[in-house]
Amino acid sequence: MESTIAAAIFDRLKCNLPQGVVAPEIGLQTGIRDLPLDSLDLLEIVYELEEQFDTTVDEQALVMARNVEDLIRMFVNALEQKS
Repeated sequence: MESTIAAAIFDRLKCNLPQGVVAPEIGLQTGIRDLPLDSLDLLEIVYELEEQFDTTVDEQALVMARNVEDLIRMFVNALEQKS
């Protein structure tokens, strides 16, 4: 399940970059603030992922997320709590 979540997050991050921006290399340790996304873009990505995985994530965890790995962990935890 974690690999499915990771793939979806990487895909959403790359697909939601502003037009004309070359996709940077995105890895687990890529910082959220290092991505060329504003906070609204990030929220939209999170809402899309919540719909895709039929779950909700803790807003405090989202605020505390520092890198892509934190986003993945946030969704894994949400799904584990749901089951």
